[in-house]
Amino acid sequence: MGRSPAGLRRVLATATLALVLGPALAQPGGPVDAAAAAVVSEQESGAPEETTQPSPSVPVPTDDDPTTTLPDESTAPSEEPTAPVEEPTSTPTADPTATPEDPTATPEDPTAPPSEEPTPTEPPPEPTAPDDPTPTPTPTPTPTAEPEPEPAVAATPEEPVAALADLPDSPDPFGQIDSVTVGPERVSATGWAIDADTTGPIIVQMYVDYAANTATWADDTRPDVAVVYPTAGPDHGYTLTMATPAGSHTICVYAVNIGPGASTSLGCRRVSVPAHDPFGTIDAVRVGPEQVTATGWAVDADTTGPIIVQMYVDYAANTATWADDPRPDVARVYPWAGPNHGWTMTMAAAPGTHTVCVYAVDTGAGESRSLGCRKVTVPGHDPFGQIDSVVVGADRVTLSGWAIDADTTGPIIVQMYVDYAANTATWADAPRPDVARVYPWAGPDHGWTLSMPVATGTHTVCVYAVDTGPGESRSLGCRVVRLAPDCDVLRCIALTFDDGPGASTNRLLDVLTGAGARATFFLVGSRVDSYATVVRRMASTGMEVANHSWSHPDLTTLTAPAISSQLSTTSTKISSVTGRRPTLMRPPYGARNATTDSISGQLGMAVILWSIDTLDWRYLDSARLRSVVAANATPGAIVLMHDIHATTVDAVPGIISDLRSRGYTLVTVSELIGSPAPGVVYSRQP
Repeated sequence: MGRSPAGLRRVLATATLALVLGPALAQPGGPVDAAAAAVVSEQESGAPEETTQPSPSVPVPTDDDPTTTLPDESTAPSEEPTAPVEEPTSTPTADPTATPEDPTATPEDPTAPPSEEPTPTEPPPEPTAPDDPTPTPTPTPTPTAEPEPEPAVAATPEEPVAALADLPDSPDPFGQIDSVTVGPERVSATGWAIDADTTGPIIVQMYVDYAANTATWADDTRPDVAVVYPTAGPDHGYTLTMATPAGSHTICVYAVNIGPGASTSLGCRRVSVPAHDPFGTIDAVRVGPEQVTATGWAVDADTTGPIIVQMYVDYAANTATWADDPRPDVARVYPWAGPNHGWTMTMAAAPGTHTVCVYAVDTGAGESRSLGCRKVTVPGHDPFGQIDSVVVGADRVTLSGWAIDADTTGPIIVQMYVDYAANTATWADAPRPDVARVYPWAGPDHGWTLSMPVATGTHTVCVYAVDTGPGESRSLGCRVVRLAPDCDVLRCIALTFDDGPGASTNRLLDVLTGAGARATFFLVGSRVDSYATVVRRMASTGMEVANHSWSHPDLTTLTAPAISSQLSTTSTKISSVTGRRPTLMRPPYGARNATTDSISGQLGMAVILWSIDTLDWRYLDSARLRSVVAANATPGAIVLMHDIHATTVDAVPGIISDLRSRGYTLVTVSELIGSPAPGVVYSRQP
């Protein structure tokens, strides 16, 4: 297979006689050589061959064997076709001391291919010998089932030829695809193909997406292939190129059979074919003090050289540069494009939010294309940052966050003030990898933590970032904090107000916040929407907001589902306004039983009653109300009042004054009790 007919006959004759006569006779100049020479001489001279075989198990085919198929010798128009000698089905083992074929022997002259390229058809015909009309060509199979393609790539690298090997026993052609490369709306495949029935070239055919095709002769010189298959001849390389629309395609190559056997697929590849328009990407957009920098790459398939890229800020101001920086990562994916297609551009930009867009400028037959846009926030020279958390302890407050000054990658000073007076400072130098991911140009260490002792009560805590460079120091924000009193040590009392919000509630908040006092409000859910602004103020000024049912019924007269609806609907409404679900409930009229307590617990609320009932709803007398509270106050007491009555609001300033003069600290119910447990009933401090 693949040897010249004379060479094949010589090898087969030698092997046959060696097997019959034995290794001992297979010596140089011995009977084997002589017999083989005689067989070859007779065959080459056209004399009839011996029909008696030396051994029935090792047949020697003859020229008049009716089973022998003549090959298409289209590559040898000047010679008559000669039937190939069929290889024996079992390979005889020759004596290792036997003399091999003379390497200087001149094989039959392999003929050159026709000078004319084959015209592809659907499917293309097999090549036929011009002077031999008898053979019937084996048609190239038109692919009907898609071969399993390899993953899509822009180009495949050249594959090495296998190690030194004999021609295969199969009559089918074989070979491989060495590489598939793409260009602007075109694809090329290179490789090699051999048919063992001839030392001449054969046709290879390339299909794009199993339809459009082109063909050529595999007649390029491939010394690397000839080294591995020396009996096949030196010229079996091929290159095929087809116009192909831009996009993803499947490329398949087939070797067209000559003689016995069938045409063979050399494999398929998935490729991405570029258009004439340039393409690329923005890899990153970074900001600095009053500037923005973008990096990326851009390729135009019409050239291997660099192209121009242009950057716009807010679709107006722009700058341009050549995409000529080395990008080996891009070159690995698009090897046909050349190695240098990276770009970097920097522009001045005012502090604030901007849209940055980059365009690749076309060179050749296409059009310029956008590489994308990005939204960025450009810093000024002033420092910036934020407060991340506020932790209030028994006697101190601790804040943490981060701060950056765009004029340096190093740490800056942050300073904390309590009530705009007492202050402390530290360096913002703690690792903050989360901040570094957002501001990679600033460096990794910009976290800070500040802590200061504070007295019981409400305080305003503010943090400032101290400028370094040409900017100004900036506030990172303020927080209102309250240190809960220790009611196990202090004389604490809780003022509570039911049935609101109402017309007098906002005035009551003025009184409480003006005095720096805290209280707990039990709200009727159906009234919350009408006074949403008041309820939000209630929560933001440190008051405790609690549940007093939806419509103020006697809960003990309702079914369990109705009780649950009254309480859960109110909690949901309060949460929608304040952002927090209540943890306390007070039953209207103080009417409760095991069912109401259980449902309250299921909803995460403690049941709060009272230890001092002022009866302010019955006696609308401010002076009387003030005296009742003063007369009955004890440490740990819970005082019941109603903020819907103007007379109650009128009495509160005096109540606060009286209690504080006697050493009481005004607290919320949760501060008084500590951590009220859901479903548990409380009427005063435990």
